[in-house]
Order: sequence, then C-alpha cells, then structure tokens
Amino acid sequence: MAGSNPQLGQDALLVESALRKHSAKVTHITLQDDEEVSRTLQESIRGQWSVLLCLNTSSQADACVVSATTSLPALPHQKMNVIPGLKDVLRQPDLLCRHRGQLEQGRWLNTNLRCANLSDVAKNDELDADRDVESICERHPLLLSPSHSSAEMNMSICSETEESPDGAVALQLPANRPLTWEDTDRVTIAKDDDHPHSEASLAEDDRIGRRLKGAASDWRRALTWRFPVLVTSLSPLRVYMHSEGVVWDGLTSYLQQKPQRGLSLLELQQMAADRHGDGVAAATVGQLEESVMNILVHWEHLADVQSLRSCQRCFQLLEMTVVFNTTFHPFVLQVGASSLSGRLSSLSEYLVRQTSLNDLAAILTEHRNVSVDLAKAFVDMGLSSVVQGNICNADKKFCLGPRELVYLLDGLREHLAKTGWKRIYPSASAVRFTRLLQSKTAYTTTTTTTTNTNRDTSPPMPTQPPLRTSELHSLLLGLESFFLRVSDGGQSESFEDLSVPIDQSNQRTNGSDGESFGSNLLKNDAVTGPPCSEEPGSLPYLSSLVTRPSLILQPKFSPLQTEYKVEVEHTVQLVTVWAWSQSCQSQARLEDKHNTDSSANFTLGVGVNTLRIFVVDTTHDEPWVVNTYTLTVTRLDADHGLGAFRPGVPHVVCSLKQDCSLPYSPREPCGLQPVTSVTSWSQFLTRRTRLPACTSGDEAGVWHVPCSSCGDHDAQCYWKEAVWSPFTCREPRLSQAHLQRCFKNKKVLFIGDSTNRGILHYMSQRVNGSLWEWPDKTHHLRVYPPINHNTTRFSFAYYPQFWLPALHRPVFDKALYQVIRRTLPLDNSSNTVVVVGGVHWLATHHLKVVRTALTREGLTGAQVIVKGLGSGFHQPVSGVHRLSQKEQEKLLWHNQHVMSYAKQQGMDVVDTFNITMARYSNFLQGRCTCHFHRITPEKHRRKGEHSPLITTYNVEGEVNAAYAEMVINRICRPT
Repeated sequence: MAGSNPQLGQDALLVESALRKHSAKVTHITLQDDEEVSRTLQESIRGQWSVLLCLNTSSQADACVVSATTSLPALPHQKMNVIPGLKDVLRQPDLLCRHRGQLEQGRWLNTNLRCANLSDVAKNDELDADRDVESICERHPLLLSPSHSSAEMNMSICSETEESPDGAVALQLPANRPLTWEDTDRVTIAKDDDHPHSEASLAEDDRIGRRLKGAASDWRRALTWRFPVLVTSLSPLRVYMHSEGVVWDGLTSYLQQKPQRGLSLLELQQMAADRHGDGVAAATVGQLEESVMNILVHWEHLADVQSLRSCQRCFQLLEMTVVFNTTFHPFVLQVGASSLSGRLSSLSEYLVRQTSLNDLAAILTEHRNVSVDLAKAFVDMGLSSVVQGNICNADKKFCLGPRELVYLLDGLREHLAKTGWKRIYPSASAVRFTRLLQSKTAYTTTTTTTTNTNRDTSPPMPTQPPLRTSELHSLLLGLESFFLRVSDGGQSESFEDLSVPIDQSNQRTNGSDGESFGSNLLKNDAVTGPPCSEEPGSLPYLSSLVTRPSLILQPKFSPLQTEYKVEVEHTVQLVTVWAWSQSCQSQARLEDKHNTDSSANFTLGVGVNTLRIFVVDTTHDEPWVVNTYTLTVTRLDADHGLGAFRPGVPHVVCSLKQDCSLPYSPREPCGLQPVTSVTSWSQFLTRRTRLPACTSGDEAGVWHVPCSSCGDHDAQCYWKEAVWSPFTCREPRLSQAHLQRCFKNKKVLFIGDSTNRGILHYMSQRVNGSLWEWPDKTHHLRVYPPINHNTTRFSFAYYPQFWLPALHRPVFDKALYQVIRRTLPLDNSSNTVVVVGGVHWLATHHLKVVRTALTREGLTGAQVIVKGLGSGFHQPVSGVHRLSQKEQEKLLWHNQHVMSYAKQQGMDVVDTFNITMARYSNFLQGRCTCHFHRITPEKHRRKGEHSPLITTYNVEGEVNAAYAEMVINRICRPT
C-alpha cells in the first residue's frame, strides 16, 4: 500500500485488515513526492509485490498514481488499483456528454439523461453565450465540472450568474416525478437532533431550492443511492457491482454531503417489490446493470489502446450515484473513482467501505489454478489448435493471444471468490448486452479513437491491438454456458438437451383444451404450506414436502433428513412437488436455486430420476444454498416383476402401432392388437428371419411383443423382448466383425440434437465393442478420437442451440460447415457419411442446405442419412414447450413430407416417428421426454479375477437400439 495523504488512517487500516484475512503480507508506505516513489517502488520492492494499492487516487498529481501509471510498468502477475485509460476520462465531463449532431443536446454517460456541454456554447461566436447559458441552466440544472484538486468531478447547481469552468457539463433531470424516501414507507435516514441543521446548511438548502425550478424542484427530495463498482479489466471488460451501498434522503443532502445510511441492493429490491411487485424489483436490478454496462462500454472505446496495454491487470474501484423515478427506474448522475483517501463521513459509509474492501481482498488474493478448467472449455468449443503461441479454432480465423488467455484465467479465478461483488459482465445473462456491443454507432464521440476495423483473420501477433469486448462477446457467452453446465455436475437435465424452443414466458400455447400452458402446469387444488418461523436456527430446513400423486417416501419426511428414495409404477410419468422452508429468511427452490416457484413438475423417465430441492438464504443479493434435499424417484420398467423371459412358455404375439393415451393417427387402431397369423413368439421370430433385408429405412411396420394377452389393462408383456418389425422385410443385426470391416476408413458426421447423439454413442459401442471413456453430452461441436484400430472417426455438431437467443444461434449451414471443416480430409465417396436429424425441428430446407453444402465442398459422392422426427414434449413441464394433441397429429404429416423429399434427393432415410410414438411412455430421464438412450458404467476385470477393475460404459435403451441399427444398416447395406 502506498499513499501521500497523512489522513489515510481509516482506509489504510481497512485495506490492511482485509488483505491480512487472506494471509497476505502487507507493507504500508507513506510517500511525499515522485522522487521518493521512484526510489521506494523501483529500487526496494520492484518485482516482489503482487498488488499495489494507491490510497489517494482522488488526487490527479498523487505521487503513487503518477508513478504507477507511467514509470512503473507492472510485471505480468502484478495488479494495481489504477487503470491508466480511465484516469483522464473520470475527470473530464465534456468527454462523457456524447453528442448526436446537435450543439447542446447530448447523452450523459451514454445513458438516457440529457446533457449540454457549456464549453461549446462559450466557444461559438454565433451565439449569445450569456443568454444561452441561462437557457441551458433552466433546462439542465445540475453542473458537473472537473476538480482542480482531484481526479473526480464536482457536482453543483448550474448558475447563469457564475462562470462555468472549462469542460463543464450541465445535466438535465428527468421530467417524471422522483422516488422519495417517503415513497418507500421506510424510517427516516437521520433524526434532526442527531444531525442538527446549521444556519449555513439551511441557507444552502434555500439556495438550491431557488435554483431547482419547476418540475426539477421535486428532485430536491429524490432518494439518491451510491454503490461501489469494480472494474477488474476495462478491455475486454470485466465488471462487478457490490450489493452494499449508501443512500441520501434527497438530492440536496447529497450535494451537501450530509449524513446518509446504508442501503443494500436487496433492500432496494424489497422496496420496489413492496410498491410495485417482484417484476419491477427484478427490472430495477437489470436496469442498474445495463446502466453500468452502457457507461463502461463507452469508456472502453474512449480509452487509449497503449495505456490499456501498459497494465493488463490494473483494476479500478468506482462509485456510481443514481436517482430513481417512482417506478424505480434508475438515472445515473455521477461516476467517480473510489479514492481511498481516508475521508469517510459516516458510520454507514465506513461499513460499506469495510465490506467492499473485504470482498475485494478475496478477489485479489484468489490464486487457485483454473487452467485445466479453461482448457476443457476450449476443447468443448473447438479451440484446440496452437499457432505461434495463440489458441485458435480449426480454420485459424479466430485466435486468442496471451492477453486474452490472462483475461479469461483471471475471470475464472475471480469467480471462485464468493463475495458480495455481483458480476455484471461476463455472465450467463450477458446476452442482453449483445445489441449494445454490436452497435456501430453507440460509441461515436467528440474524441475519435483509431481502431482496426479490418482485422486480419490470421492469428493475432503481439503487435496487434488486443481484442475488445465486442470481439470476445460470443466466446464469453459460450464459456459462461459451458461452465454453467459444468457447475451442475452433469446431473440435471439442462435446456441444452431440448430440441424445440424453450417456453421462457409461460405464455399461451395451443393446448388441447385451449388454455395457456402456465394455467395447466399445476392446475390442481391450491396447496399451501405451514407458516414460516423467525427462529434463526430454522434457516436451513424444510418444513414440509408434498407430492402429487402422493409418494411414500423412504424414510418418512423429517426436516433433518435430506435424502429420500421412492419407487413408482411405470404408468407414473410426471410428479408435482411442493416444498416450503421453515425460516422466513429462506426459501425452498426446486431444480434451480434461482427458481422462485415453490412447486414444479418433474418428468419421470424409466429408471432413476434425481429431484433436488435447494433451501436458499434469501437475505443476500445472490441466493445462498444452505441445504439441499434429494429425492430419488425410480420409475419401474413396464415389465417389472415378470421375471426372466422363458421362450418355452407359450405367449401370444401382440402388435402396437400407437398408444391410446397419445394417438397420432386417429383412423388407425390404438393399443395392443393380437397377431392371429402366428400362434407363439418363437414362430413369429422364425417367420421374421425368412424375410429379406430392408433396403429402405421407412418401411411401414409395428412393434411386436410377447404377452400373456393383448388387453391393454391386464396384459403382461415382456417389452425387453419387443422388436420393431416392418411388414415386408427385416432389419438384421450385423456382427461386430462385419461392422468393423464396413466402417473401416469411414468418417461419419452427425449433425442434430441429443437423439442423434444417442445413435452416435450406440454406433460407436457396436463398432468398438464397448465405450472406454464417458461419452460426453457436448452441445457444441466435437471430433471424437478414432476407433476401429484408428480407421473410423465420428464427429458431432449440436443443432439447433435453442437455449441461445436468435442472434447467437449458429445457422444450420454454419454448423454443417464447421463439422465438415473439423473432420477434414474427407473422401468424395460413401466413406463420408452425413447423418442429420432431430426430434421436431427438421424440415426440407435443412436438407436443401445439406445438398448445397456438400456440392460446394466437392462431396457429392457422400452418403446422407436423414433420421426422421420423434416423440417428445408431451408433458407439462415449466419452461418447456408442450405440444397439444392436434400438434402431435400434424407431426405425422410433417414427418412424411420430410421423408418423401429426402428420398427424392437420393438420400437414405430412417423413419423414427412411428417407432418412438408407439412407445412414447418408455422415455428415459430428461425434461424433453424425448430420450430413449442412457449411458451406464460397468466395472469388470480385463484379464481374470486378480486383474484390476476397469470401467467401461454401455448404451442402454431398446428403442434407441432399434433405430440405431437401422442407421447402421443404411451404411453397411446387409443382404
């Protein structure tokens, strides 16, 4: 720590205490001039320090600041609390009043407040300066001007009778009514007898009141809130806002720096919720974050590139001051550096400073190694080529240099430090800033900055400008999505596995009964929980857990028991869960800690389903998970309890075209139908072997299954023995040796959703004999390691990525192009196979794109296999689109149209619609109810009983196996 102000005592002690909590060695140096700085910093501790904190950054001539930003370039690991590119911007209001071609009208801090640059008026010979300044002050009553003694701006009342300083800006107040302290129904900030008003103070109140005329006079009592902002990187941007702040009971009090009280972001949200509801409360936080981003993106483009290069790990503490209108919409008045100058005017300010510095110390001292995590993310996103020390994608058109890698590693480390700093950017919700970052005109200022608008596509060299935020935005969104999935541990089904758009608003859908999906989701009798408790010890516990249908939990529910198991019959496909916390300070949240609903619907796939209930402490800005309850629900197989199938025992043969609970072809019979042409299951199998092999994958057929009878209600059927049977041909199961010969020298490119990925995993196991590594659930693009003695390679591109906003979804052509590029070289022959398909998204225009792309790439000889539509999205699950009965019927026609068009184009087809719809209830775990495969680990010994145990993986699911074998047969052409 270094500083030149003898009054730094309070801040110095706070900083030293915060750093020592994290086992940091702290040295405090008092500096008087530049010569002493040079001697002390450059000779005594050069290279030995990790963090340099200048404690008097409010002074533009401070010796520590001058030396830190000029004569003392930081080593790669060193951090300083002064960003050189911001030093000048913070003290020049005229730079921050952005004009749009008019002399007087500008936008303050790139936000929605109007401003006027008084220097422009004074320099314009055609204007009457006195009259125009008077006119401007009437409309723009606040004055912001550079301070001669500090690097911050001064705020005062605009006056036509006083000469405006050079670089001053007049600020217009909003036209609508301000939010006052009285509007919040809270207690007053300070009592009069605690802080008596002096005669000078009352006179100043009167003077401000006379100058704030008309509608602006209401803003004297506007609730004024100031909160800390932390910028740990300006370009590319990485920014946080703190959850603690201070508030004044009026703009007048703020201008006079009267005493204030603490007000947290959570308290501010509660004020908004009490007055206008939770929606406005959430919007207020979003608008605050957008204001911060508007300002800092603007500042990034104002900052000099060379100054940013001089200290990559420099950071800056800022303070932002806002006022609100009566709907809690924020307006930014002032942004300045948090000077750490020791001038703390109240206990509230001291406590906020203490909390923010403690949290800052946690971020600065976080040193855990995150390089492996970042490397995994790079591989997942296709950044795996190393070119001249840069990390590049396959075509070398996008590369990350050392500066970008440091930026990403620092961001990951900072995220590990769980503090009161709430990251605004980058974050999982940062997609809302896309338009701001992509705008070409949002950053036009009176001061131009030279940028490289025609960036070379070759890998970035050290002499090239560092990548800015807008150039990294898409990558950062992808990384946030990846780490969000990883943080869930792969246990819960995420939106990435859905193959139709997410219903994020629960708005009206075409339900079979004409009601909105949201109203149907929990359309049962209202379920209410017990009253909450104020007892502090009750914080981490549930008070009640209710399910519908009612499940018999093992063990019986107790707040102290967090693990439960239950079995349900095969017919139970959905369970609704309600949960309530004991404490009034916590909430029970289902599936996700951010889900504020006390109830949720869970789909139950065949097998094990894990339902998680989080108890979160809601007194923090970010919900803190204080306990987790787990409900493991096992949905039994349809033939559970029947024992092993015995071929010698007589069974009748039944067929199934469609299930009566989800019919898709109204003119055809539903349910189990007796097959009268055979008298036993063995006779049926014998006749089936005499049929020729199918030459097409869309032959009409049904499921056949051995049963005790063909009555839907009393039938005992062995569904694990069931087979999909075309009427006029058969789909043989080829031997592994046959497959290895067939797949030799082939490259199979899959493009589609998780149902296509299930075929890939099954095919890989069939060719290789087993899966030797966990087959990841990639949602981007991956080229898998070669198999079959290094002669066969699979690659996969996930499409469509519906969880991304429209602007960020890769178009089909791009996804196909990328998977082709990543799998090169490819033969223009049947050794190149493209498998395309998904649940509901596939249409004829996708097939046109495939044909055009293959022609463009010189791959007209490649084999194309089109997998048809499938079953899914038939259960009412919050946030997931549900298809009505009519929409399910329309899918039949749509599927037939796609299959017909594919065959006309010379493509092979595998019609999976009938196969999956008939057995829709056999879906496995997943919110989409569209998965018919799962991966299970198997432990065994490779060489006898004394060899070590090894783990391989098996692809389960007889429905997936049926249509995956059909895809194999289209490739290997059995006779």
